[in-house]
Amino acid sequence: MPITITKHSATLLSSSGFTAYALKLGDKFRGFATIEAATVVSNGKIKGGKGSGYEGRITKTTRTQVVLNPNYTNSVNNQRGRETEVGEYMEEFVAKPRQWGVRVPDSSFVEHKGAFYLEVQVLRSLNTDYCIDGQPVSKETAESLLHPNRGSGRQGTQKAVILRDYKVENLTRVRWTCPDGIAYDLMIE
Repeated sequence: MPITITKHSATLLSSSGFTAYALKLGDKFRGFATIEAATVVSNGKIKGGKGSGYEGRITKTTRTQVVLNPNYTNSVNNQRGRETEVGEYMEEFVAKPRQWGVRVPDSSFVEHKGAFYLEVQVLRSLNTDYCIDGQPVSKETAESLLHPNRGSGRQGTQKAVILRDYKVENLTRVRWTCPDGIAYDLMIE
């Protein structure tokens, strides 16, 4: 299905239409962006897993500033450079291969079992809301039910470089300005 979009603000797309459109943009789909997503929290992130009684009941809605099409190795090495003293030597960081999914060449996308994921580098979380059974709960209440986030592991940084993969069907909005200065605002249904 060919995709032609002439207006670039508040365009409404399906999740498959968004993926096709972003892939068609190629190198223009990179840089700084704000993404919004609504995700059902997986059992692996809930304390007690399936036996917790919260399976499929916790929804997390986020709005996050990110970098599209990040280079993880370069990002970690740049962060290390900012954190080390002049003249101090630190071995170069090399990212390990992905443990799941196949990176779509020259894009921010990963394909896994027929589904597409948007891989981004998180700059900062703008807001996070949780619901249990559709009812809003405090962040503290929800997070008390979840496993804590892991640290920067083998990065060797004080401030972790965070990559996150969002399943495209969980995205609700993506806003960014591409390198040629065109601003995009894509709503995803």
